[in-house]
Amino acid sequence: MKHYEAYKDSGIKWIGKIPKHWVVNKFGRSAFFQEGPGLRRWQFTDKGIKVICVTNIVPPVIDFSKMIKYISKEEYEESYKHFKVNKGDIMLASSGASWGKVAEYVNDETVILNTSTIRLNENDDKVLEKEFMKWLIMSPYISENLNILLTGSCQPNFGPTHLNKLVCVYPKSKSEQTQIAKYLDKKTAQIDELIANKEQLIQLLAEERAAIINEAVTKGLNPDAPMKNSGIDWLGEIPEHWKNNRIDWIAKLIRGNTGLKKDELLNEGEYVALQYGKTYKINEVDDTFNYYVNSEYFKENQIVNFGDTIFISTSETIEDLGHSCYYNRNDLGLIGGEQILLKPDSRFIFNKYLYYYSKKMGSILQRYAKGLKVFRFKIDDLKQVSIPLPPIQEQVEIVKHLDSEMMRIRSLKKLYKKEIKLLKEYKTTLISDVVTGKIDVREEVLN
Repeated sequence: MKHYEAYKDSGIKWIGKIPKHWVVNKFGRSAFFQEGPGLRRWQFTDKGIKVICVTNIVPPVIDFSKMIKYISKEEYEESYKHFKVNKGDIMLASSGASWGKVAEYVNDETVILNTSTIRLNENDDKVLEKEFMKWLIMSPYISENLNILLTGSCQPNFGPTHLNKLVCVYPKSKSEQTQIAKYLDKKTAQIDELIANKEQLIQLLAEERAAIINEAVTKGLNPDAPMKNSGIDWLGEIPEHWKNNRIDWIAKLIRGNTGLKKDELLNEGEYVALQYGKTYKINEVDDTFNYYVNSEYFKENQIVNFGDTIFISTSETIEDLGHSCYYNRNDLGLIGGEQILLKPDSRFIFNKYLYYYSKKMGSILQRYAKGLKVFRFKIDDLKQVSIPLPPIQEQVEIVKHLDSEMMRIRSLKKLYKKEIKLLKEYKTTLISDVVTGKIDVREEVLN
């Protein structure tokens, strides 16, 4: 990449040298910004004027799809008109886990600021061009500077006082600022597209994973095997030599009721603690799962052994209901609430075959789900599920095939995640280098 012809010391340790013609200035002298009012819960209404909360700042824009708060039109007219957000304002989250997130308000609808939100735009002197300002406020050196100034340990936050103290660097030329902004718009959009493509590939892997498991545990590995009607509407045909069974015929089902609490889990202990919040999203409990409890939680009928399957019976979303994970450890575990333990009977079913079939069972059990905000099914619902079983040796062969396919998919997923991480790091570095003048983009062709 091309560099500027001459540099000077910025006098700022974390920025270093900047182009000779650039300036160093306080952010408070370079931009307009306004913090939202301290709205109280009782002021919110069912309709009226929308309020931008931290949750709505979803880069690159303001998003009201998940949460909308209002104040009345009357209260807006009387007390809050001067907090109106204009189309084109840059919104900055100034508190909590979302602090530092930046989005632009691109609509014409009347909305106002809320607590922990700050709007930014050009000041009267128009020192900073707005689009350049957006990239400036998103740059790592501004984030690092703010991080030093943050107040609050549990709920970090900043406000206009902190923004006034920020030191920033920029070219005086508005045309150069505009060129920098356009360059970053183009290059980061290209990077974001690459990231989105990688994320789509990960999603496709998840779909492929589900399809491979479903095909193997309902049709087997031999595409030429004679087939018969399973007698089950959602299942269709199965290999002729397979036999239908009910889950409770070939496995012992146990409702988890050990009172495992997340804040009482240990890094070391006598029993692996299979607490709902820790098993909810994983597919396998192996030696990297480091949550334990001691004997005060012991219940003999709650013991988890190698080869058992843990079934999630409660979820806040219907899609996640019925998630399962495989217990791949030799030491004993204890199962917590909101889960059902499946202990396979080795006379009829190979342990990991039951786990793989449980991935099919999840979608079946969603039909039995009850609830409005929290969905659940009962252990009796699970007992009714049918499972077509091949002979044990064929089950073992299917598991070997699926293990190999899952390893391939995991490897690809790991690769894509690594590539996404590198792309995000490159994007961060690019923004930092361009807005601090380490790279000269003035002559870059942007068509």
